[in-house]
Amino acid sequence: STNENGTSFSSLHSVTTASSNPTSGRLNVYFNFPVDTLVAIPCNSAKANVDFVQKLMQRINSANYSIDLALYSFFGMQDVAEAIILAKNRGVKVRVVYDNRTTQNSMQALINAGITVLKRTSGLSGIMHNKFFIFDARDSIASNDWLWTGSFNVTSNEINWKNNVVELNDASLAQAYTIEFEEMWGGNGELPDQVNAKFGNQKSDNTPHFFSIGGRDVQVYFSPSDSTTQKII
Repeated sequence: STNENGTSFSSLHSVTTASSNPTSGRLNVYFNFPVDTLVAIPCNSAKANVDFVQKLMQRINSANYSIDLALYSFFGMQDVAEAIILAKNRGVKVRVVYDNRTTQNSMQALINAGITVLKRTSGLSGIMHNKFFIFDARDSIASNDWLWTGSFNVTSNEINWKNNVVELNDASLAQAYTIEFEEMWGGNGELPDQVNAKFGNQKSDNTPHFFSIGGRDVQVYFSPSDSTTQKII
């Protein structure tokens, strides 16, 4: 920016306008074990003892156009794998990013069904530890865009561990996660581009961070590019 006092420079930042659809903005938070509601805000108690698998399959079965998922771990979840395969078979576009590890059985089921899975680039330090699904963000309908994320790795082990899931219905947020997904995917096509795929310290801070979702302020950061630890501090 420039005026009579001089010129100021900054690095590039991505920003987004708030989603305009008044029906979006829903936010669901789920826990798979009992919770203590004694200090909850009235009429706002956390949802406890939720069956994550059933919730996730309901979301997969509701997808109409696209599912992009990035998973660190995926095993012992045949029902979820079959739901994703059925979505693919009914015409939903499915793209998968996965950690660079021995292929686990539920992920192998997707590969066997013809779903393309891109593994994290080998030779880099660290892991691809994401666990998120983006639903219908690649169609022209804003109101059906959902993000599924949280602490829950989609594995049979973690059903028995204390975990959480967050679902958000917001087109702008879904687009931010799509940008992050496609940075790892290497482009916006149906097939990955291994040459342009970026993981770990290859990634850049290229997503919006501030959102207004259903009247709430929401911030989103991805590691390692977005100084996530410092943001938490």
